[in-house]
Amino acid sequence: MSVLLHATLSAVIAVALAPGSTGPATCKDAEQRFEAAKRELDLTLQDYAKCVAGSRGRDSCAVEFDTIDAAHERFESAVEEYRTACGSGM
Repeated sequence: MSVLLHATLSAVIAVALAPGSTGPATCKDAEQRFEAAKRELDLTLQDYAKCVAGSRGRDSCAVEFDTIDAAHERFESAVEEYRTACGSGM
């Protein structure tokens, strides 16, 4: 993940988790971010699977795998944000 993207994501999460930002709206926002991160991760996995299926030994699919890695980091952040804002169960 690029340093700028990581810093931006960290800032967004910090604002979302700031004191006084608890309650149903914050939990709903965290749930929406979690669902978006889950969809993004699912799409990147599909892209990787397509690359691997079509590779025929000519493409290592490294770019697609790196995209999965970045999406997974965003997913982890969304899970942590959801836990903080909404509790452990969804």
